[in-house]
Amino acid sequence: MARLAEADAPANVSPSLWRARMRAGLAFAKEWGGMAHACGWSEAELFALHPAAPLIRFDAMGAAFLSCGAAVVAVTDTAITLRGEAGAIRRAVRCAIPYPPAWATFGAVA
Repeated sequence: MARLAEADAPANVSPSLWRARMRAGLAFAKEWGGMAHACGWSEAELFALHPAAPLIRFDAMGAAFLSCGAAVVAVTDTAITLRGEAGAIRRAVRCAIPYPPAWATFGAVA
């Protein structure tokens, strides 16, 4: 995850958006990854990205990348609760994501 946070974006992705999402994923991993793992979240549920549309397909985006610009309020076995900068609350609920963690798909990005 740390390497992806510094990696160049895939060809079809805005570099600034890519870096922001990767940094959000890394920050989540550092601060909340252990708790999420203890609550039963899989690597894919936390860190997956769609291989062809990584920042567009929210249905295939792991919860860690959805946290961009939001503070994590709670992590449970069923949901991760986020508070946006304007105070809005949203939840990433656990669901099966059929893609591997981002580092498996985009690990070769340099």
